[in-house]
Amino acid sequence: MCCDAEQQQDQCQASAAVVTLSANPGARQTQVATLTFKAHRMSSPPYLSSLLNDHIPSRTLRPPSTPRRIVPRTRTELAKRAFCVAAPSLWNSLPVDVVDTNTVLTFKKHFKTYLYHCAYLT
Repeated sequence: MCCDAEQQQDQCQASAAVVTLSANPGARQTQVATLTFKAHRMSSPPYLSSLLNDHIPSRTLRPPSTPRRIVPRTRTELAKRAFCVAAPSLWNSLPVDVVDTNTVLTFKKHFKTYLYHCAYLT
């Protein structure tokens, strides 16, 4: 009986955590995008800036509209969640008007608008 109560409590806590995460599905993307913006524009924090490498094309076929990042190859789905993989792939998928902002507040505003358009208007 005691174990049943503990299991119920654990299940309730787990379901509450799932509800919290699913209530705001873009929260993780917003955190990663904001950290990537700070690492790109402000070079802070330095340990994250060192994980992100700029893509420098060998030939310039067209003018670069936005700076691109190198996305490391991975073998597993779990590895795709690492910051050094998730951040460049998210950054490279963003439109120019989101990436070419000057302040963190403006970036967050444009990024959340972009997420809204992706979720509800397409």
